[in-house]
Amino acid sequence: MLRKASRVVAVTWRSRDEFVELCGRKDIAVIPNGFDDADFAQAETSKLDAEFSIAHIGSMNKDRNPEVFWQAVQAAMAAEPALQQKLKIRLIGPTDFSVRESVQRYGLEANTEFIDFVPHSEAVLYQQQSQVLLLLINNSPNARTIIPGKLYEYLGSGRPLLAIGPKDSDSAKVVELTKGGALHNYEDVEGLKNSILAFFATYQKGELKGSAEGIQQFTRRHLAGEFAGLLGELTK
Repeated sequence: MLRKASRVVAVTWRSRDEFVELCGRKDIAVIPNGFDDADFAQAETSKLDAEFSIAHIGSMNKDRNPEVFWQAVQAAMAAEPALQQKLKIRLIGPTDFSVRESVQRYGLEANTEFIDFVPHSEAVLYQQQSQVLLLLINNSPNARTIIPGKLYEYLGSGRPLLAIGPKDSDSAKVVELTKGGALHNYEDVEGLKNSILAFFATYQKGELKGSAEGIQQFTRRHLAGEFAGLLGELTK
């Protein structure tokens, strides 16, 4: 199929490279998944949380329990006592009991709020109001290839990202292309701590903003245009 198709489109750069290795053709295009900018029409006018909020939207199961994040938050609080008074961690969506145990073990109960499933429109509002958005990339053999759809939504919200995943992944490439935030490896407690403290220092100055640099290339409107261009080439 890869060899005989008129055109081949991959959604990540690493997938494209794997397809090239499989079939040998060099004309495979990359058109990534993206986000619907209509969902975030009010992003610039949404009122931000008064507290220093870090929100995770979506399921957090046992395999996704970010021990490195809890460790980094605990270390950041020890380094900056004011953080303990201002920090609010919001876990929005189904949360495994092991996550609640970790929150308790690291002494973060007072700073953590668990919110059950909410409609997508409400989740979008939480994203726009949060100071920082937490992105967790599953630690799996294909982690470098997969780009979670949530990454694009987070970028669309206009808020900075704090991501945990492989530094050499396609997700890291998207964060780098958009200057959307900070991404740290799974064991990088010190780096995560420093990013939390840096975000908090900027928040205290009232200057914590997301980056929209290059984000238009990941809107579905733009990506549909790229697909239309490929289809146009085939009909010539």
